[in-house]
Amino acid sequence: MSDSLKRVFFALDLPKNIQDRISDIILDLNKNDNSVKWVDSANLHVTLHFISDLDSLILGVLKKSMADWKSKGTARMKFGGLNAFPGPERPKIIFLKCEQINGTSIHDLYAKIEKDLKEVGIKIDDRAWTPHITLGRVKNFYKLKSDEYELADETFEIKTFSLIESKLNANGPEYTIVETKNL
Repeated sequence: MSDSLKRVFFALDLPKNIQDRISDIILDLNKNDNSVKWVDSANLHVTLHFISDLDSLILGVLKKSMADWKSKGTARMKFGGLNAFPGPERPKIIFLKCEQINGTSIHDLYAKIEKDLKEVGIKIDDRAWTPHITLGRVKNFYKLKSDEYELADETFEIKTFSLIESKLNANGPEYTIVETKNL
């Protein structure tokens, strides 16, 4: 990948207290287990769309798309429990499910970004979108106990979303916020 191409993604920004709460769950899940590369608390977010190999011209178009977003107010979210992709029997990605409980602004935003990406010729993931917070990536076999944490009563508010650049390095991804906008 050349220096002019970037790995970027759109994400819902989590409040600090929620990042800290999830970090506590990760610490508990970790318990001296090296089979998972856990996400640092500062990097926790809800991914809307991931785009790799993006040039600066298209990045400018996406920033304009963000500027055109008409704020619909904050979104109230709730946790739905632990799960994994492709499934808990042989997890590759461990995540915490979440869903909006006050309207559709998150799904409206997801659909707008998807439309804008398609308009500039960016291929998007065709799988159904599952709002989630990635907790870790499994390196070796890991037994997920998805019923171990009951978080269904916990809710939180999302106020902003961001376009974030991701640079991979030996210690994991390094994120730089390109642009942030009120939800």
